[in-house]
Amino acid sequence: EVSNTLDVDEISFKTTGTINSDLDSEISINVIKDNPLEDAVEEGMHVKVQKLTITGSLGSNTTIEARDISISGQSHNDSSIKCVNANIEIHKGKVVGRKVKVERLEGGEIIADSATVSDAVSGKIRAKTIKIEKLGSYVTLESSELIEIEKVRGEENKFIIDPLFHSGFDDKKEDDATYLKKLEEELTSLKKVFKELTLKVKNNLDSCKKIKAAIIKNKNKNEGLEIPSTLIKKFKTCRVMQVHYKKLKEELEYKKAQYEKLDKRLSSSGPDPLDAKILVKEPLRGFNNIIYKLNNPPREIELKTNESMRDKVFRLVEDEDGVLKIVNKEK
Repeated sequence: EVSNTLDVDEISFKTTGTINSDLDSEISINVIKDNPLEDAVEEGMHVKVQKLTITGSLGSNTTIEARDISISGQSHNDSSIKCVNANIEIHKGKVVGRKVKVERLEGGEIIADSATVSDAVSGKIRAKTIKIEKLGSYVTLESSELIEIEKVRGEENKFIIDPLFHSGFDDKKEDDATYLKKLEEELTSLKKVFKELTLKVKNNLDSCKKIKAAIIKNKNKNEGLEIPSTLIKKFKTCRVMQVHYKKLKEELEYKKAQYEKLDKRLSSSGPDPLDAKILVKEPLRGFNNIIYKLNNPPREIELKTNESMRDKVFRLVEDEDGVLKIVNKEK
């Protein structure tokens, strides 16, 4: 029987070379590095395989793509991992996945559907749901649904609720949000130019009408004679200005329709930010920032925490006057 599992003591240019297999092929690679001073996956290696189990660490500039990856060691801060499921002991690089579990986060970045971290010393996490057992200092947590913290050991952390975030693999959503911002900037610029041109057309409307009337009168009165060049020049200036006005108006209407269509799609497809919450099992320490990003219209609601805020839940509410604010209360 042919085994689909490969056991090696390292992945390097000298031993295995670059590994590039189909993620649908049932191939597993087990890397066991006995020497803790050497990397199990050498610097600069590219590995693509369905299942990868590493006892040891990743070198710098390593790129891993797998369905399932387990690292009993640490990822380098220049390493990159893309996967479905990840289980990493010490994470310092970047991982993008569906379900990511990390024992200790040390300055690394996690982008996932679900992120679970035992000890978040420092770093950045973006996920639909984030669960942390121990939270350190200067950690940025960005979620669309839930941030849950068991124990707080540090301060100066940033909590962000962003309903536009859907998944680490949802590149189109990120692209749409970026394009929406670009459209908004273009609209602002176009509106300014159109306003200036409208005023110019309005101020010259009477004179352009008089020039047109003068040309018609001159033509009827002096049939067969050439119309004065000064009148023709002025009339052409009026025509250019009117054509420019018409084209600019059409472009503005088109951009506006594009913006409204995309904005409506983005607004309707995300979870309701009023349903998202930050659950802290013990009070936050010191000062932290809590931000709710809203997109209809685009704006941010911010709260700077202090030690008087002792309730377990932070959430967004709408008061009787329709004003949105972040409160620290369970119900």
